[in-house]
Amino acid sequence: MTRTDPSGASLSSLVRGFVAFLEEQRKRPRPLPVRAVPDDIARTFGIFGSHLIILMLVARSDNNVAPEEREVILRYCADRARESGTPLSDAEEEALDRYLRQFHPSLTEIISASDSLRGSSAADILKLTSAARAVVQADGEVRLSEAMYLGSLERELVAIEEANAANPKSGESDMEIDCAMADGIARIKLKGRLDTHGVDRVETKFTAFVVPGRHNAVVDLSELTFVTSMGLRMFIGVAKALKRHGAKIVLFAPQQQVNEVFTSASLAQVVPIVGTEAEALGAVKG
Repeated sequence: MTRTDPSGASLSSLVRGFVAFLEEQRKRPRPLPVRAVPDDIARTFGIFGSHLIILMLVARSDNNVAPEEREVILRYCADRARESGTPLSDAEEEALDRYLRQFHPSLTEIISASDSLRGSSAADILKLTSAARAVVQADGEVRLSEAMYLGSLERELVAIEEANAANPKSGESDMEIDCAMADGIARIKLKGRLDTHGVDRVETKFTAFVVPGRHNAVVDLSELTFVTSMGLRMFIGVAKALKRHGAKIVLFAPQQQVNEVFTSASLAQVVPIVGTEAEALGAVKG
């Protein structure tokens, strides 16, 4: 392998490159569809989803994912699930393999994966770096684009590890949730950053307040300042659970930067999003 020194490269520059790619896709008559995480791998995706996305970006850096590279990623995910005490079933492993064959990371997923790495332990970062190296070497041929991406990723992970060591509270979240019932409708207000740590902090209360009682729900997002794909997954999961019981959830008043994420992920196809509380109440009553 020839060593390269792409001094200007970084994970943020790669994200910008994918932004340009996705903007170009929007100009085409038939843009690539946004793929939701299938229900049969949603549990396991929550364990290692950010690592899977980063590794798939490494594999796709030369615009081609070799079967050997996909196998390395699958084995890495299976090992991580087993280490966490939630091993993949045969059905989940088969479902994950099918998903990897079709997987094209979206902008939302890329940003979420990068964000969720902040706060990762040194051991986790080391495992991800080793796995990225294994992906690049899996098919026996290291291409320049792969070497450059790997070099960029390794430097970015080192920077994250150093930042985490300097700020041990980086994994904490300022996310808040307020819940109330009025006229048989669950009313929820979310405040702060709905990133991986934010979801960890509020998801159980959010789901438990709405789903068991099969209540229609409206969610005030006027003070939600940030959302990643983990937050989208939380909204989608609750929406699907309520739909099975004839109830619905409606989001309202998202800030511009949050609404841009919703738009890029086509969230409104699954969860209604409106501008005001009155519109949200009308939507759940209609």
